[in-house]
Amino acid sequence: MTIVLCDDQPVYLKEAEEILRDFEQKTEQSFEIRTFTDSIKLCEQSEVIPDILFLDIRMEGQDGIKTAEIVNKKWHKCRIVYLTDFLSYATDVYQTEHVYFVMKPEFQARLPQVMEKILKDIEADEYRLTFRTGKGELVISTGEVLYFERKLRKTIIVTRDSQYEVNEKLSEIEQMLPELQFARSHHSYLISLSAIRRLGREHAEMVNGDVIQISRRYQREVKNSFAQWIIMHT
Repeated sequence: MTIVLCDDQPVYLKEAEEILRDFEQKTEQSFEIRTFTDSIKLCEQSEVIPDILFLDIRMEGQDGIKTAEIVNKKWHKCRIVYLTDFLSYATDVYQTEHVYFVMKPEFQARLPQVMEKILKDIEADEYRLTFRTGKGELVISTGEVLYFERKLRKTIIVTRDSQYEVNEKLSEIEQMLPELQFARSHHSYLISLSAIRRLGREHAEMVNGDVIQISRRYQREVKNSFAQWIIMHT
């Protein structure tokens, strides 16, 4: 597993690396740890592909949120953990996909919890669903899916890169999904909570820019599910 630390403060970068090394030794795990003080260079290079990125937010040049936006597109399976001294950024980070938001003084204490959540996220991403199509069976992992949309007698599965048509109804798909990963926003939509960029009362903007309607019937359910998802990742 490749872990990348990105922070423009070398002193903290060294401290964070030592925390990770200590955790690695205590848990008998094996990490390749790489560090970057320049977020632009991190995004421009292609030699190091991070599985996990511990990312500062306030940095010179390119801040952490802009960096995360680039990483989301370039290495979309990378798990991002924000490390910051500033609680005021807690709402801004939801413009991007990430798994945790941690205050720097709490990093060592929170690291076991963070790593446990990341491993569960990886398991959830690898949770595979099987669907019927006109061409046979389609097997897809839940981590790829942004949302499901029911159109006439077909369900459209929208991922980052593709769309697929399957026969299953949304009610059938709901029974197949892991808990607290998706929410019903409308009689025609099931949306991935981790793929929400901005959540309003009547609409959810997804990470690919698509805007999904939230009907009055499901507004409370979506709000509560997303709030639980945020609590799990903060």
